[in-house]
Amino acid sequence: MAVVGAADADDDLAQVGHAPEHVDDALEAVPAQLREQAGKHQRDRPNPAVGAQLVYRFAADGDLRFGGVGSPNGSNGNRNWQAILDLIATWNPKAWTLFIDGDYQFSRRGPLTGINAIRQWGVSIGGSYAVTDDWSVGFRGEYLGTDDGSEVGNVFTVTGTVRYSPVEYLIISLEPRAEFADNNIYFSRPFVTDPATGNTVPSLNQDWFFGFWIGMTARIGN
Repeated sequence: MAVVGAADADDDLAQVGHAPEHVDDALEAVPAQLREQAGKHQRDRPNPAVGAQLVYRFAADGDLRFGGVGSPNGSNGNRNWQAILDLIATWNPKAWTLFIDGDYQFSRRGPLTGINAIRQWGVSIGGSYAVTDDWSVGFRGEYLGTDDGSEVGNVFTVTGTVRYSPVEYLIISLEPRAEFADNNIYFSRPFVTDPATGNTVPSLNQDWFFGFWIGMTARIGN
């Protein structure tokens, strides 16, 4: 943590830029500079966070977890805080792995960190089935909602998964995915011509998306 000390005060005196004609001006200018520097230290330091989680095991192969985390949202010199609540249920009967995950994040003062929304929420439900030791299939459905104080937006996604593990530490995945939104937030073809530059550019003129993902995960080392 940075602390404003004697060295900072000297620097701030130099930053005033000129010698005030009256002592009263100097007494007013220096504290203002120190407050500005202190505010910068407050903004630049790592954000504190506090959280906790409760776990309830309703079966040998299933549990329920409820947790929350609070932290500054970055506004008003990190004096405004945000919080996220999380509820997760998992169940692993035989070759199945099933889960449901719900989250709610909100900020009473100022926007959430990195976005314009003051609150957002979501639910994810899915699972997978181990067909063999090498092959598995899965599914996942997700819903996300956001509120910026004037408009609420919603996104729905559906994802399928096929995974193959030819060796112990390598997983190859194929995922078809479809997404649907309230507004036109996806790019689509054909591109449009920018009237200002004459260049062909993509445009956000579609409220759905479909695509495939191919991934590979490898574990190297112990």
